[in-house]
Amino acid sequence: MTSLNCSSLSSNVIPERKWSINYIQNKQFQNLSDIESYSTLYSNVSLFDESELNEQCVVIEYTLAIIKPSITKYMYKIENIMSQKGFVIKKKDILHLRKEETSDFYREHTSELYFTNLVEYISSGPIVVYVLMKKNCIDEWKRLIGPTNVKYAKKNFPFTLRAKYGIESGNFPVKNGFHGSSNRHAAQNEILFFFPNSEIDDNNLNIDDTIEFLQEIMMPTISKGLVELYKEDPNDPLRWFGKWLLSTNSMIN
Repeated sequence: MTSLNCSSLSSNVIPERKWSINYIQNKQFQNLSDIESYSTLYSNVSLFDESELNEQCVVIEYTLAIIKPSITKYMYKIENIMSQKGFVIKKKDILHLRKEETSDFYREHTSELYFTNLVEYISSGPIVVYVLMKKNCIDEWKRLIGPTNVKYAKKNFPFTLRAKYGIESGNFPVKNGFHGSSNRHAAQNEILFFFPNSEIDDNNLNIDDTIEFLQEIMMPTISKGLVELYKEDPNDPLRWFGKWLLSTNSMIN
């Protein structure tokens, strides 16, 4: 089964594409959100069941996620939701695409009636592009953002991101706020579109990569919680630690 190389995705290689505006390279991203100004705090959510950690190979998926122009002001809030749901941000970029770049990315939709509206919308302002990592990442991200139709999402899936942040507008509503790859093949192509230096191979994430990931992502928060636990010395340490974890997550809601 084809997967993206984890080590290549974690490298800080600047994409070869010369975008019209790259907010991160120009250090303009601080002004992108006029609502929130705090940096992302990555929570430590286990991606695996205990039984899976004993397996020799754990299959991890990658997907391309996009925050569309109308809601980039909620970038930090959405990133915290990502991390709380167990998604790991492997790559991130903030771009303002030209119409021709947008048309190229959405070329499979050229026959759709909404295509012109979509190109106009996506090229109207900055977007935030991510490579996300998680077990069953593609389906999990699609489940989190919800149906493409905002009106339908608000009625039937009110707790999804599109129901919360999407905008209902016009005969061809395209301001649903988010993009997610439809399948593995699409994810590979879309990731390479924005991050062409990311390598693709046929290797799955092995147990050593899994252990490294758990240590890198999970241990900082757990270690901090154990220090606080030692200071408090509660009568019921397990219950106290559970409440501490919940309160830590609530701070980044």
